[in-house]
Amino acid sequence: MILVAGPTAALALGSVALGSIPDGNGVIHSCYGKSGGNLRVLDAANATCGGNETGLTWNTTGPAGPQGPKGDKGDTGPAGPTGPAGKDGAKGEKGDTGATGPAGPQGEKGDTGATGNTGPAGPAGSQGPKGDKGDTGAAGLSDAYWSRQWSEVDIDYPYDQAPRTTVNYLTLPPGKYIVSGKATFEDKHVGEAVEVTCMFGAYHYGIYIPGSYFDASFLMLHREAGEPFDVGTIFLTQPLTLTETAAVRLDCGAEDTVAEMSQMNAIKVANLTQG
Repeated sequence: MILVAGPTAALALGSVALGSIPDGNGVIHSCYGKSGGNLRVLDAANATCGGNETGLTWNTTGPAGPQGPKGDKGDTGPAGPTGPAGKDGAKGEKGDTGATGPAGPQGEKGDTGATGNTGPAGPAGSQGPKGDKGDTGAAGLSDAYWSRQWSEVDIDYPYDQAPRTTVNYLTLPPGKYIVSGKATFEDKHVGEAVEVTCMFGAYHYGIYIPGSYFDASFLMLHREAGEPFDVGTIFLTQPLTLTETAAVRLDCGAEDTVAEMSQMNAIKVANLTQG
């Protein structure tokens, strides 16, 4: 910032219109004479310095000075009035449970309440000692199966072969059985005696069940000269266990012989015990 004193400064400043001084930015423009030292203020928007002048500018307000030292703490002012109550805060967490207080005095006995529901069954107790053997119960009912064949069945086969013909059969479900059967035979063979053989066997859909071949029996028939035939009867009985439904067959065979009046019986039992 340049300070100018004396009548020259006053004259120079007094001859300038002040409408545009300082300018819109608060800057004062002037011209300083190089030979005489005269200083004049000018409106920079309408005039410029001459060739023997040097332009000088300065602000109407000087720059801010450095910050002064911190002042002493002032005295505490009087307390202000109490402000309005604030809004309720959020609900706090539940506090820890306090210690148990001392037991109160015993109250008077109340009325007897209604009977409650039956509670659940308790755990099973340990097994008790074995009891005495009970009396034998009455015999249960048994299932029985039977089949009768009155008409003749030709059981003839060539002497040097041994096929057998089914004379009778029973279809039985799985279980344990006592099977019995019988058949009467008429020998019409002329000459030597004829051997009649019969046996039981079990079949599942026509396929032999291995191990089911059981009781077999035979009979010798000899037709006497002048007689029309010789007659005999064979009986068979056998225990049998079946694990699947099967046809139990009475198969017999003999040369020039027929079977008739055959019958089969099967009684289902709970157990089969060999003596």
